[in-house]
This record gives sequence, structure tokens and C-alpha cells, in this order.
Amino acid sequence: LRPPDLVKTGNSDFDYGRYDENGNLVKYYSTEEIRKGAIDKYKLEIAYSNHPSHIMLAQIQGSSIIRYPDGSYEKIGFDGANGWKFQSVQKILMDCGEIPSMSFKDFIKYLSSQPPDREERLVNLNPRYIFFSKKDPGLGAIGAISKELTPKRSVAIDPNYIPYGVIAYIISTKPVSDENGEKIAEFKKFSRFIA
Repeated sequence: LRPPDLVKTGNSDFDYGRYDENGNLVKYYSTEEIRKGAIDKYKLEIAYSNHPSHIMLAQIQGSSIIRYPDGSYEKIGFDGANGWKFQSVQKILMDCGEIPSMSFKDFIKYLSSQPPDREERLVNLNPRYIFFSKKDPGLGAIGAISKELTPKRSVAIDPNYIPYGVIAYIISTKPVSDENGEKIAEFKKFSRFIA
């Protein structure tokens, strides 16, 4: 859940922050600081996972469905961030030669297969942390402007360059899986209006 001391800044250097002990507006705690207990006093947890990489996946997606062992589930959606810039853990590991290029699904499997302390250290390479709130289970995924996303039409954008809610036309390619749905067989051209 969103911490009570989290502030939306309107600052181009960091989008969210907190007031420190001197009253200065600073970035909120990093992923590593949060994972080490910086905000434990607020008791904000919605659920726990044995794999920090699964939490990182939900944070990158901006919304998720939490499935519990008893079969029940909850939907969660974006409710703020910590002000740090996103760093791709996958790109960091590719750049240093630890891993080859792979699908994001395979990358999450790779991270999940690491010893727990190493998995956590790798996840901490991305200092950006996303906070969630529980969402109405009858709604679809909720985007950053608190509106339900439209399947095959809603896209992620950087609001520093493109304003939220803008309608655009995209021309691109999309991956097509093989018959087993495991690998990319080809890329096909596609275009459509998006929002």
C-alpha cells in the first residue's frame, strides 16, 4: 500500500518523494532501503512472496493479480512510486555478459532460480519501487491515471514526453509465437490507434 509520508512532487527530477527530518523534499527510499525495512513501521504489506523478482514483475507491469494458495485472488494497481529512475535489471545483466538476450518471462524464471539472497540483490539493482492499492475485482487492469486499461489499445508512456490520456496512432511490429507458444517465430507489422 501507499506510505502515508509519500508525496507527489511535480518535480522533473523525481516524481515522488518525502520530507526528511530537516523539511527538505527528497526522493523516497530506494528498493533496497525498503526491502531492508525503511518503512516496515507502516505495516503496508498486501501480500508476501518468496521471490522478489515476482514483486519486481508486478511493479514493472504496474498492476497485477495476486493469487493465494487457497485459490482466492486480489487485483492490485499502481498507487505511487518512490521517485527513483527505473533501471532494467535484465539490461544490466546483459550488458555485463552474465545473461544472453531472452524473453522477459525467461528472465523472471532465471531470477527466481537464483539463491534467495542473490535474487534479492539483483532485484535491488533497480532502485525504483512501485506502491499498489487493492482494486475492484470486477475491473480490468488500472493504469497510471486510475482508469481501466483498454485491451490492445492502452500503452505505457513516459509522461515527461507524452501527456497521459493522449490518443495516438502507432506503426510497429509485434512478435508472433511459435505453435507451442514458447518462442518468437516472427515479427509482423501492425498499426492501430492507442490511448
